[in-house]
Amino acid sequence: MVKSDSVVFFHRSRWDWTEMQRRRPLNQAWVFYSLESPRHTNGNAIPPSKYDRIYNYTMSYRPSSTIHLPYGFYDETIPQISSDKNLYWAKEKTGLVAWAASNCRKASWRRHAFVKTLAKHVSVDMYGGCGNIKCPRNSDDCWKRIRSHKFYLAVENSECRDYITEKVWWNSLSHDIVPIVYGPPREDYERVARPPPNSFIHLQDFKDFAELADYIHLLDSNETLYNSYFEWKKQGSVRSVREKALKSAPFMCKVVAKVLDYEKKLTGRYKGEYQGEEKEHPSIHDFWSTSCIKPTGFPHDF
Repeated sequence: MVKSDSVVFFHRSRWDWTEMQRRRPLNQAWVFYSLESPRHTNGNAIPPSKYDRIYNYTMSYRPSSTIHLPYGFYDETIPQISSDKNLYWAKEKTGLVAWAASNCRKASWRRHAFVKTLAKHVSVDMYGGCGNIKCPRNSDDCWKRIRSHKFYLAVENSECRDYITEKVWWNSLSHDIVPIVYGPPREDYERVARPPPNSFIHLQDFKDFAELADYIHLLDSNETLYNSYFEWKKQGSVRSVREKALKSAPFMCKVVAKVLDYEKKLTGRYKGEYQGEEKEHPSIHDFWSTSCIKPTGFPHDF
């Protein structure tokens, strides 16, 4: 480690920060890295307050990161279908709502209880460790079964700003399913993630289960209204970035290049070539630890 120009700290590791800082070489860049929400990282890669600005750079799903790692994005330069093509997107879909999860309890809100309560109002097929339908995780057969549904519960395990994961991009939009989303507020989906317009349903737009269920049933019975959630395909296409790819060696090599380019932009030189003043390091507390919220009302409180 002492011979490295940059060190990437993963959220799953624990460190003796005093000893690490003591052994840190001059001009060695430290990079905070996490694709998980702050709810699952605060006890690990987050240092004590005395070392609040110990990181030079941040690398996460948050757009304000030095290196932004989105789970997906909407590419408005490449339409998925021609503008004059009209498809019936519910064709061959035999299920109504699907949910797949293996993390049943480690959530900042009563997610599992929410899904089970919703299932009393609409038909919900629950896959994975949290459900009653078993299918191998990420298998083609499993996704084929999930894809046969009109809606997918893309509900995150944490209510944290900007935390919009593969549940929206890969599990839903990439499989031609309308995502029913919850985690960060609607404005984050519109401003930060910027998924296709009119492509998702946000739970906070409803006052209770009955109102949500009524809308799901309305879309289920109205072909034109349901198809409107796929009009975005005529203006662009979705690109999903799998988490495995974000941890691969080729990607990490790109990270190094980004760090070097960023330093060049800030200083005009690369690290190791200077020992002058540099830009103040970010506060990891302000950037990360305070980014989670506790909403009131539906669906947090029910």
